[in-house]
Amino acid sequence: DMNNNGYVFAATHGRGMFKSDTPVEVTEEREVLPVEFVLNQNYPNPYNPITTISYSIGKPSRVQLKIYDLSGREVSTLVDETLVPGNYVYRYDASNLASGVYYYSMNIVTNEGNYRLTKKMVLLK
Repeated sequence: DMNNNGYVFAATHGRGMFKSDTPVEVTEEREVLPVEFVLNQNYPNPYNPITTISYSIGKPSRVQLKIYDLSGREVSTLVDETLVPGNYVYRYDASNLASGVYYYSMNIVTNEGNYRLTKKMVLLK
């Protein structure tokens, strides 16, 4: 429990513990960042030929966002970089692809491990 009746306590190296003379009110204002990794469904879906893919990164990560065909062959790399926490949007133009079912997959590498999120999308020309 962090309720110290508004007083701030500070520990120091070798000099003991100190308590503030008056209660202190601490407020924190910051942008709300995602606490996890999210890959949203592309919109619109089906699409022709442009669709939007949005995703959220919860901690600094190496992120790859790639498009694959039904056989699992990589057809495009959209993102391949280290990203800071936040919400991202990518507009994807599939003019060079044939109609069909594709998958988009986000591979995330953090200090804690690797994560992969995959969704299906349909290109109708």
